[in-house]
Amino acid sequence: MTPIWRARTLALASLGACFLYMALTAHALPDHMATHFDIHGNPDGWSSKTAFFISFPLTVVGTNLFLLLLMPAIVTKIPKRFVNIPHKDYWLATPERIAHMDRAVTTLLTHTAFYTNIVFLFGYRHIVQENTPDPLLRLPFNTWLIGLLAFTVLYMTWLLIAFYREMKPSE
Repeated sequence: MTPIWRARTLALASLGACFLYMALTAHALPDHMATHFDIHGNPDGWSSKTAFFISFPLTVVGTNLFLLLLMPAIVTKIPKRFVNIPHKDYWLATPERIAHMDRAVTTLLTHTAFYTNIVFLFGYRHIVQENTPDPLLRLPFNTWLIGLLAFTVLYMTWLLIAFYREMKPSE
C-alpha cells in the first residue's frame, strides 16, 4: 500500500468513525444542547439539535472535501513560480520530480484530513459527554484537551519528519 493510500484509508476511516459515532449517539442528545465551550470546558454556546446536526456534518464533510479533493487539485495546477518548498529548483526540474512532489503534498493534505477528523471526533465526543447525564466514559475537559494536544504534537512531528524525508532530494 502506497503512502497516499495509507493516508486515504486513515482519513476515510476517521471520517466514517465520526459519522458512525454521530449516528449511535444522536438519539441521546437533548433538543437544546451545549455546542461550544470555553477554555475551562464550561458551555458558552448552545444550539438546537436540528441546527447542530445540519451544521456539524456539513462542516465535517466540507473540510474533508477541501482537504481530500480541492486542495490536491489546486496543488497540481498551481503555477510553479508560486511553489515555495525546500530545494525548489530540484523538485521542479523534471516532470517525474514534479509528480513526486505533488504526491507528497497530497499525502500531507490527506494526513491533515485524518488529523482534522480526529479533532472533530473528540470535539463531538465532548459535546455528547456534556449533554448526556450518564456518558459511557466521562473524561474531565483538561484530560482530553491534554490528550489532544499530545496527539497533535506527536502526530504533527511525525508527519513533518516524514514529509521532509520524502522531499529530501536524492543524490
